[in-house]
Amino acid sequence: TVGLNVSFTVLDAGNEFLAINTSGTNIVAVYEAGLLELTGVETKENYAAVIATLTYDNTKDEPNFADRVLEFLLTDGKNVSIPVYSVISLQPVNDAPRLNSTLNNTVFGFEED
Repeated sequence: TVGLNVSFTVLDAGNEFLAINTSGTNIVAVYEAGLLELTGVETKENYAAVIATLTYDNTKDEPNFADRVLEFLLTDGKNVSIPVYSVISLQPVNDAPRLNSTLNNTVFGFEED
């Protein structure tokens, strides 16, 4: 099968995702637990355009800030390329305070992390 695999070690299970836009191509993308698999016969230009849309998202409020190393492996159905690596660095952000209230909406409290 012709395709590309993008993988990384998940440090915040269930909260980390890779996404890619394959619109207008014959490329099919499937993501599961740190592995994004792209398959389909397509031009190298279309693969490059699709790869340029790759995004990483971490939905955890307090994520693990260790770097994520992405590994890219390409196959033509017979041979697998040497790996290419890219690093994602996460930066801590001080979130704005959130207002919490009790059920009767008369007592308020603030949450700050």
